[in-house]
Amino acid sequence: MGPGATFSGIGQGKTDSAPSSQTFAAHTVGTQSTGQDIYLTNTGAAPLIVSGVGISGTNPQDFQVNFSTCARATLSQNASCYMQVVFTPTATGARSATFVVTDNATGGKQTAALSGTGQ
Repeated sequence: MGPGATFSGIGQGKTDSAPSSQTFAAHTVGTQSTGQDIYLTNTGAAPLIVSGVGISGTNPQDFQVNFSTCARATLSQNASCYMQVVFTPTATGARSATFVVTDNATGGKQTAALSGTGQ
């Protein structure tokens, strides 16, 4: 069996759930929010090789990977790595992007929707 991957603990402590989105509280334009934690866990039997971590989508400039132990990591079975995403809105109104981890799991990447409101 090959590697598998799930996000867990988006915006909270590490859990067994795998939420697919993170909403940041409304934040003043040009100022950085508190970071939201994201864990990536290898749920498969083979090593999970992470080749990249990034932000894409509609407003990628408004979300940043503040910290990551996942970039270029190799995770053994049931091992996890940690990332933190922050929101710095560049304009007022709804802002959105997609958090992307590229790896060798089925499908080649894991994604989570990011959203927040600039005020």
